[in-house]
Order: sequence, then structure tokens, then C-alpha cells
Amino acid sequence: MASTVVQQRLRQQSLAEELRVLYVAMTRAKEHLIMVGTCSEGACDKWTTQWANHEGPLPAEAVLGARAMLDWIGPVSAVLARASTQTFELHAHTLEEVYAWSAAQQTSSGLTPAQAALAALRPLDPPPAESAAAREVIDRVSAPYAFTAFTKLRAAQSVTGQLLAATPASPGPKEPTQASQLQTLDSVLPKPAFLVGDLPPDAVDRGSATHAVLERLDFADAADAGAIARQIDGMVAARRLLAEHAKLVDVASILWLLQQDIGRMLRENAPRLLREVPVYLAADSAGAKDPLDRAMIRGRIDVLVPVGDGYTLVDYKTDRVGGDALADRAKSYAAQLALYRDAIERITGKRVTRTVIVFLQARETLDV
Repeated sequence: MASTVVQQRLRQQSLAEELRVLYVAMTRAKEHLIMVGTCSEGACDKWTTQWANHEGPLPAEAVLGARAMLDWIGPVSAVLARASTQTFELHAHTLEEVYAWSAAQQTSSGLTPAQAALAALRPLDPPPAESAAAREVIDRVSAPYAFTAFTKLRAAQSVTGQLLAATPASPGPKEPTQASQLQTLDSVLPKPAFLVGDLPPDAVDRGSATHAVLERLDFADAADAGAIARQIDGMVAARRLLAEHAKLVDVASILWLLQQDIGRMLRENAPRLLREVPVYLAADSAGAKDPLDRAMIRGRIDVLVPVGDGYTLVDYKTDRVGGDALADRAKSYAAQLALYRDAIERITGKRVTRTVIVFLQARETLDV
């Protein structure tokens, strides 16, 4: 019984909405309204027989039993047919009449030579007289857009994308640059979880796994390799790290980090560390004349360490590079970290007193 009551109530609500739709549609006409509908051949006679002498509104069962809007309009047309005002007229047409209707076929004999010339956009011969008003319109519609450069700028972009856009192109063959490698790594989509165990790991996988561990590692409880490994196992058990990714983490490199002065600073300030800090910085657009015309630069800082009245910014890198190339690689990251430093100082009002790049694979720390 409850199901039947609910079903009836839903139908009532649906029909009420259909009545509102019909009302809105009919009241949009300003002077004359024509409605077209299709019904069975005996419907009109049935309406006249059943409703011609009806007074007042239609009974509830007639309204609720309608299967189409015409089931509401038909009975009303029968009631209004005997009114002298003739505000509502019903015209019934048989199927044969409908089939007999035919529209006159509009055939075109083709374009005249003058029309063909206009369609081909040929110059008029003779040309029209010069018109100042016409020239003004032509100049307005053909003038180049003064801000075309801004239509090609993204409203928001990553820090690496910003650096790539700011790097001038060099002549000659294009070799893969560090900035282009950074952008490539930034745009790679993560592999589906079901494929991780079947594909050989790459540099992106190793870097992502290491960053995931350093993001959650309790530095205060990482005195040795065993303690670090136990924390990694806990991350896997808590489903914060895939078991396949856990195998890619170089525990020895993390232990080396914690034995350096930077690691000791991380351990001493463990409760206050700010990790994986998202950065959104409104940067000036190239060539912008309006100070409000800016682009949003997005990035993420590995670690901010509150030290005194300022911060120390730490950035982890898992690049497999060493020797003389290490300094060059650090220079390629300097612009990225300068943007981060500027963003933190503008947002917090505090200085970033030190910026450190930690190369885990090379086991080197460089201040930039």
C-alpha cells in the first residue's frame, strides 16, 4: 500500500509539472495561439459527447487520467465550443486531408551572373563611390586585435611551464634542455595502479616514490635504516604507498640526508615542518599594461622549515647526475626556486633565508 501511495504521489507531481509547462507555453502567445495535436479519429466526438454540457473545472480523475496534454485541451475545447465569444476553436482534420496537403515546391533556376559575381566576392564593376562611413566600418572589422598575445596565454600554468616559456629559443638544432625535461615530467599522467607491477620502473616512478616517503616520514623517528624501512612498511600497510613503489625508494639516500646538517635541522623541527606546500602566485604577464592582467603560477614546495623569523626552503631532487654536471643542474633549478622564494615571502611576509637543493642520488646539498 505504501508503494502504491508513493507511486500515485509521484505521478501527481509529474502531472502538475506538465500542467505548469503547458500553462507557460500557452501564455507566451500575445495575439493568436495555434496548437497542433494528434489523436484517434473518434476522440473529438467523445469530447463533445462527454463534456459539452459540463460546468466548472474538470474533475480530478479526468486531470490525473490524462496520458497527453491533448487529453486536457480536448475536453476544454468541447466546453468552450458553446460559448458565444469563440475564444477557442477546434478544427479536426482527417488522415486523408493531412495526406492531401502539399507545399508548393520552390525551385531555383540558378544564380544570375550578377549574383554569381557577388557570391564569388568579386570587386564591383564599376566600384562604388568612396564612403567615409563604409571605410570606418571596414577599418573596424579588419583591424587586428590589440591583445592577441594574451589570447594565447594560459590563465594558470605550472612553475616549470613558466620557466620554459621564459627561456629564449636558441638557434640551431634543438637539443632537449633541462626546462623541457622538467615540463615533460610535469605533464606525465600517473600509470594506472593495475599496470604498475607489470611495467619496468622509470625515473618518474622512483622520484614519485621517494617524494611520497619524504612527505610522510617522521624524521624524529628515523635514526637508522631499519627505522626508515619500518615507516615505509607502515605507509604500505596504511595504503598511502604502493608496495611496488616502496621497492623503488633508496633508503640509504634518505639515511644519508638525515645525517647531514639539513637532515638534523629537519629532525629538530619535525613537528613544525611544512611539507608539500602548494603555491599559487599571481605573476605579471609579458607585455601587460594593466597591473591586474596576470597569470596564475602553480607549484609545490617540498619542505619549508621555520627557522627564527624566516624559513629555510628545501627541495629534493632524484636526478641521476653528479660530478661537474651537478652545478649546471642546480643552476637550471635556480629560477624555479627563486619563484618559490618570492611567493613565500610575498604571501607570508617573512624572508626565506636559505634555499637548499638536496640531490639524493648524488648525495650532495647545494645552496642556491
